[in-house]
Amino acid sequence: MIPREEHLKQVNRFHDMLEKVDKGIEEQTKIGERDFNLLRQYFELTSKVWPVVDNSIEQIKDRLDEFERQRV
Repeated sequence: MIPREEHLKQVNRFHDMLEKVDKGIEEQTKIGERDFNLLRQYFELTSKVWPVVDNSIEQIKDRLDEFERQRV
């Protein structure tokens, strides 16, 4: 079983990466100056990784909710 700290570390890692890329894009004021690598990274994080994170968290939430309902 993966420890709690590792769960939190990986979710926080995702959010930290997304914030870093987003900040990098925002700091480039002119569209022509935008680093297309940063835009590609942002796209990959938001379109490929974020749904996996959200779906996983939603599944965990649903199962925990179900577990709690059964215990009452």
